[in-house]
Amino acid sequence: MLYSQSHVPTLHEIRGYSDVELKEIFRLAEISNQRPPEPRFNDEIVNGRRESIPNERNNARLILQNYRETMQQSAYDVGVKFGQLAYTSAKAILSGAEEFNRILKAGAAKISSDLFLANYKPFNKKW
Repeated sequence: MLYSQSHVPTLHEIRGYSDVELKEIFRLAEISNQRPPEPRFNDEIVNGRRESIPNERNNARLILQNYRETMQQSAYDVGVKFGQLAYTSAKAILSGAEEFNRILKAGAAKISSDLFLANYKPFNKKW
């Protein structure tokens, strides 16, 4: 195989290719023949000179809007992560509390019954 995305031919291999093989490599390669869009320049006069910085880079509103959108997305992502963490923590705390409560109730019932029997056994004797 002359050309694949997983194998890039070395200079030594390319020197051994014929013109037909080289044309086939270029034909198979996905090379875009479209030019990138031309930058749009503003025609404002700033400080006595023509401003020639592209609008996209010079527009403070767009820069600020992109910054705000990025910050809002980051804040949303952080909020979601904190919410998930709080939810998971609350579930763990509640399940631990329920388990502790279950053990405590069982233990308290056993302790109270033992205390009751220990304290009142002498009174059960007949004199």
